[in-house]
Amino acid sequence: ECPSGVVDEETFKLIYSQFFPQGDSSTYAHFLFEAFDTHKNGSVSFEDLVTGLSIILRGSVTEKLNWAFNLYDLNKDGFITKEEMTDIMSSIYDMMGTCTYPCMQNDAPKEHVDNFFQVTTNHRSRIR
Repeated sequence: ECPSGVVDEETFKLIYSQFFPQGDSSTYAHFLFEAFDTHKNGSVSFEDLVTGLSIILRGSVTEKLNWAFNLYDLNKDGFITKEEMTDIMSSIYDMMGTCTYPCMQNDAPKEHVDNFFQVTTNHRSRIR
């Protein structure tokens, strides 16, 4: 798919959509692309991808948590707000599409995030 060893966001989204044909993966793929684009240059090299996958698959717990935190911290301000987590969860539900059982209600991502924040942060609106 990428003979040059570098992929731009649109190509990344196209490739990623092939793994989730039952839903719309474009928003989640955008968030994922930004997490892999460590140089913030609008492209993901083979090295960027391998480095990210290495952390995800073989990194320490701290490295994995930092990588996941970076994915969820959409504006990269050092906090994950309820809004950011809702955006991520909505994109995951969109990506899964008709694959979920039972079928999810439209407010399922918000309820999921509300429950998470209630349990983990004792009603605070962001995670640091």
